[in-house]
Parts: sequence; C-alpha cells; structure tokens
Amino acid sequence: MAAYEASQTPPSQPQPTPAPRTSAWLRAHFDLLPFPARMGALARYARALPADAYGTLRDALAAGTPDERHTGLLLAVTRRDLATAAEALTDPLLRRRALSAAIRLPIPDAAPEQLSLSDIGAERGTRRTAFCA
Repeated sequence: MAAYEASQTPPSQPQPTPAPRTSAWLRAHFDLLPFPARMGALARYARALPADAYGTLRDALAAGTPDERHTGLLLAVTRRDLATAAEALTDPLLRRRALSAAIRLPIPDAAPEQLSLSDIGAERGTRRTAFCA
C-alpha cells in the first residue's frame, strides 16, 4: 500500500501521481482500512488522480456494483465534479448521499429543483397527503 493512502499528515516528500486504477484495485488497496481511514485515503487518492485517469475510473465505477457507485460518488464529491454529483441526484441508489453533498457543493439550483418537481416528489406528496387526511 502506498504511503499516501494511510498517512494522516501530508508527506514530506512529494508522492508520485497514481496511475489509473480499476475498481478491483481500489477494493484491494482501500477496503482493508477502517472506515474513517478508508474515506480519507480515498479522498487523497481522488485528489492525486490526473483528470483523464479520474474520468476513466469514474465511468468504470458508475457502471459497477452499488458499492462501486457509492465510491464513485465519493470520488466525485472529493474532486468537486459538480456534473457527476448533480447526475447522482437522479439515481435512486445515490440520491440520499448526493443530496447531502449538494448542500455543501455549489451544484446548480436546477438539479435539486428538477428532483423536487419530478414524479418522485409528486409521489411523496401524495403519500404525505394520504397519511395526514
């Protein structure tokens, strides 16, 4: 495991830029860490990736398992990839975490507004009305 993955402090020597990796590589290198350390290590990894490597990894994670899709959202939020974070609002699996991220990121207002006006919002409003009556 590379030193930048587990360290909590910035290294004194500059670390080499990590090469593009796969979701299997991410699991092998980060899943062994306890949750808080894993999230920090993934965030440092996301920031160190070059843009083209991040794009390749983002696409691979978006097409993967639910855990991989959640990891992809974490990487997008860390890199402040607003388009991917806004797109996650329309994904039922990622919606809760994407909404939480939307509060902290400058995501365009149109994305949350579109979500509130979607059929999902209308469905929830119907259910609330039915329970309140």
